[in-house]
Amino acid sequence: DDSPWMIAAMAGLEPQHPPGYPFFTLLGRAWLTLPLGGPGYRTALLAVMLMALTTTMAGTLARDLAVRSGGSPAVAQVAGAVMLTVAWTAWSQALTAKGGVYGLNLVFVLFLALAAIRGRSGPLEAGLTTGLGLAHHWMSIVITAPLLLIPLLSVAGWRRRAARATVFAILGASTYLFLPLRAGYGYVNWGDPRTAGRFVSVVSRDQYRQPGASSQTALRRRVDHAANVGR
Repeated sequence: DDSPWMIAAMAGLEPQHPPGYPFFTLLGRAWLTLPLGGPGYRTALLAVMLMALTTTMAGTLARDLAVRSGGSPAVAQVAGAVMLTVAWTAWSQALTAKGGVYGLNLVFVLFLALAAIRGRSGPLEAGLTTGLGLAHHWMSIVITAPLLLIPLLSVAGWRRRAARATVFAILGASTYLFLPLRAGYGYVNWGDPRTAGRFVSVVSRDQYRQPGASSQTALRRRVDHAANVGR
């Protein structure tokens, strides 16, 4: 799948395929400094660790829901964690480097859900998580982030809290600046988002709405590009 490109992009700090995954690339580059095996092994290990974290968070979410509904928190926590742990999708994503994208995305989504249920998320946690989530897999965060309106708007001084959360969200989303700053380096540089038009095209995932934008076509383009750079 996309794992080889992802490993190369992390190692070279380059834009990945739409929507670019700037935060995940930066996180992966930091993770690659671990003295464990090669880049491929380390990136795959990151996917495993992120998916393991999601199972813990899923159990916590199930426990909180059980408390609110009068159920058994302990049973719900174990059941929630086990259900995600044995799910085929979770296993399939945990066993590829590309799966780290979905593991991290699920971490963001579960965090936002937990914050909404507990109703005590502060502007820093809510805003920064939303911003970083938008700089990772914005399609899921756009749907999930409105949950934060519940804890943010249900207390006194909500205007100030909402304003502070917005500032932190912008700060987190500013990670997208990584794409034009690092475009043009190395072999990957997907979409070459150095101009405003190309940047918008990458972030908006315009490639997937165009005729002939199949994974095979995109792969051929990247192979040709790498070959030309090599010559």
